[in-house]
Amino acid sequence: MSESLTRSFICLPLPDEMKSALGPWVTGLKAENPGLRWVSPNQYHITLKFCGSLTRGQIDALTENMGRELEKSGPGKILLAPALPGAFPSLRGARVFFLGIGGETKKIENMAAVAEAAAAAAGIPEETRAFRPHVTLARAKNPCPVKTLPFWEDPAQVWRAGKIQFLKSELGPRGPVYTTIREWILE
Repeated sequence: MSESLTRSFICLPLPDEMKSALGPWVTGLKAENPGLRWVSPNQYHITLKFCGSLTRGQIDALTENMGRELEKSGPGKILLAPALPGAFPSLRGARVFFLGIGGETKKIENMAAVAEAAAAAAGIPEETRAFRPHVTLARAKNPCPVKTLPFWEDPAQVWRAGKIQFLKSELGPRGPVYTTIREWILE
């Protein structure tokens, strides 16, 4: 009998206030881009490390490694703000449409490096693409152009990321369901 695998990732969650602030803008984007599959706002997050499918041993090792790394190099709370939207690979042929993230981006990059090191020590393959902090808003099965709307800029829409989450992701017909494996408070 083979061991079951758990699809997982490490992220910074978005606060409810930010999810709500995005609502009207995203609603307008949906009307302009019916070909995209939109992410549920309760699942908005900034991925630090996508881990893929892990064994129980890898989850335990990653949890221990991440805790140890955060004790050594925890940044404290991270000041974040929405930035310009974009798409991977481009707005003319998007597979992923996202909201960029600004603010203390160096701290986010450091946290992504911490997650990457903790994952590598647990035997999880390293990410080959450069880290770019963003919140995925929508995906496309086939590359398609994205029509953007003027991006709202509200200087009040800043927040302090105060925790990192290690989440299990179970794929289903209505989209993924996330369950917290572990959470670390940034102090």
